[in-house]
Amino acid sequence: MRALYICANGNIIGGVESNLIKIIEHAQLCQIEPVGVLVPNYGNFTDALQKTHIPIGIISYHRWQITRPWRYLQTFWQLLKWTRDLQPDVIHLTNQWLVEYAAQLKRIQSKPVVCDLVNIETMEFIKRNSKFFARIDRIVAKSAAVKENLLAICPELSKRTQVIYNGICIKDYTVGSDSENPRKAFELPENANLVGFIGRLVPEKGVEDLLDAWHLVIQKHPDSFLLIVGEDDKQGIYCSSIREKAREIGIGDSVIFTGFRSDIPAIMQDIDVFVLPTHQEAFGIVLIEAMAAGCKVIATDVGGIPEIVAHGINGLLVPPKRPDKLAAAILQFLSMEDSIAQEMLNAARRTVQERFSIDIQIEQLRNLYMELYP
Repeated sequence: MRALYICANGNIIGGVESNLIKIIEHAQLCQIEPVGVLVPNYGNFTDALQKTHIPIGIISYHRWQITRPWRYLQTFWQLLKWTRDLQPDVIHLTNQWLVEYAAQLKRIQSKPVVCDLVNIETMEFIKRNSKFFARIDRIVAKSAAVKENLLAICPELSKRTQVIYNGICIKDYTVGSDSENPRKAFELPENANLVGFIGRLVPEKGVEDLLDAWHLVIQKHPDSFLLIVGEDDKQGIYCSSIREKAREIGIGDSVIFTGFRSDIPAIMQDIDVFVLPTHQEAFGIVLIEAMAAGCKVIATDVGGIPEIVAHGINGLLVPPKRPDKLAAAILQFLSMEDSIAQEMLNAARRTVQERFSIDIQIEQLRNLYMELYP
């Protein structure tokens, strides 16, 4: 089964992008052959894709403009050329933002098209593009919360929408790494508490809430450090603002901003507590990565996160935009008895093994592709 993947981003490596890389690396085990990935630009993601040794196509996506119709036609000429050259059995759009182009490509090529729905706050976008979603053969919601959000707007899509959770390669997060661990790299004491956030640095991820919470945490645990891993997509503007916030509230010495890192599994294996303070989240693949790596996890009770984290069983849930509650959860973990913490860690690993492995995801994708192209 030959699959062509279309992505809306070639630069930032987020959950969508890291998951696609794992699909490409493991797809052959389930008799899926990724024949190419189409992206709009070069960047960290295309650099990572090159290591998989599959064709990468750079497509200039232009919307329809009455004054420049040829640019819109140019986009479809490029899509058509790549599709004809690679001869996929199925086309898989990994992010809904390019649904218009995938739907039009289906009309031209008559190939089955799958579209991932990866964002939960997309009501206006779905309404505007409902006619394109109606042409897609199958919509893959990344959580039950995402599916519920879609069907509240377009109930007619019920029979063509299914939930397939993202998966990870568990071994990546349980086997030792050659990378230098953060404690050593940043000259931190070996016995210091290390709390971490990993993700895109954008306001909706709640990093500012985490900084406010951290101000409360270090009053009781002054020997602790907070690791902020990731980059923004605004040329560093937002990252600079949150660095300044950390200095203004007096926690700059205990907060480490690393920027983009490619050694995420190694970093996670060194973190004691992982925190995802997001205001909205369709799924949260970074949570299952942290759970597999043996981190205690804290996340906000939004979107698809409760489908991963069961409060008090395999992690802790807190309300969004509540730094006080976030601080209390971090302090709870830092003072928790080892035996209780270990029970949570064991439950977290079982959750990942039973529900969120890459093998499970790829097998479900293969069944879907075979259904559309038997």
